[in-house]
This record gives sequence, structure tokens and C-alpha cells, in this order.
Amino acid sequence: SGVYVHGAGAVVGPICQNTVRGSGAGIWVHDGARAGGVGENVIADCADAGVLMASVASAEVRNNVVSRMGVAGIFCGSVAQVSVAGNTLSDCADTAIAVNAATTATVRGNDIRGGGTGLWICHSEVVLDRNTVTDCGWWGIGLAAGTRGEVTGNTIEGAGEDGISCCGGAVASITANTVCRSSGMGIEVQ
Repeated sequence: SGVYVHGAGAVVGPICQNTVRGSGAGIWVHDGARAGGVGENVIADCADAGVLMASVASAEVRNNVVSRMGVAGIFCGSVAQVSVAGNTLSDCADTAIAVNAATTATVRGNDIRGGGTGLWICHSEVVLDRNTVTDCGWWGIGLAAGTRGEVTGNTIEGAGEDGISCCGGAVASITANTVCRSSGMGIEVQ
């Protein structure tokens, strides 16, 4: 990893204004570690994730530029409070932004281009607001099992599958979004 913070005793201030290229993961904070936010970093060409926040109390990920990830651009898993805002992500092979098992999450104002799925949320309480997802290979926004959410004011263009998919028992209000040129359904609820 480019930056690795691990364990309950690990505490760092903000992780910001770094350039990380060609690592396994760009920035990895997990297992009870505390970071004062991850922001304004440039992360490219990593085999795994650009920013990986797992099993921590909170994750604030803002204004990063993340490109060409082998798996995910930003992944937040088993985090009580998540805020992912103002990031620019491109060509993340699996998912640009993934949130799993968050007590509360806000994903707002991110710009996503290319790659696999734009936003994928599972087992979380989430607000997805004013994100732009363009030309992703799979779903623009996917809400899966155990998710309760508000999906408002997002723009999805050119999704390879559905623009917005709410499946597997996810419950959401989906309002004031713009979905165009999706190969699958514009908005699918199943």
C-alpha cells in the first residue's frame, strides 16, 4: 500500500495532498485505526483500491482524484459514519465507489467516468445526492440487500446495464434523477 494505517492504537491527522501510483492499494485505513479524513490526494494505477476504509468508526473521503484501479476507486466497509464527496474517479475496474455495512453514509457530488459500476451500496443507510456517472460498463447506481436509501438528483449517462438498480430487498426513494442511454433499464426495482 502507498499509505497504510492499521490497528486500534493508530491515529493520524488528515491524509492529504499525496500522490500514490502503482501500489497494491493507494490509501488503506482499517481495523480500528483513526484518520482525520482522506482528501486532495491523486491515486492512480493500483492493483486493488484507491482508498480503502474498513472496520473504522468514521470515513471522510473528499476531493481525491482516483484513476485506473484494479478493483474499486473508494471502498468503505463496516464503517459507522461515511462521507464521500467531491471525488473524481475514472476507469475503476469493478466499482468506483462501494459502501458496505455503514450505519449512515452520504455520497454526494462525485464525478465518475468509465469502469465497472459507478456506485454500489449494500447493507447500509445511505443518501446518494448529485453524483454524475458517465459511461460505466455495468450499473450506474446499485442498491442491494439490506440497504435503505435516498437517491436524489443524480445523473447517469451510458450505463452498460441499468441506470439505477434497486434489488435484493433494498428500500429507497428515487427522485429527481436523470438517466439516459442505459443499455438495460433506466430505473429497475426488483
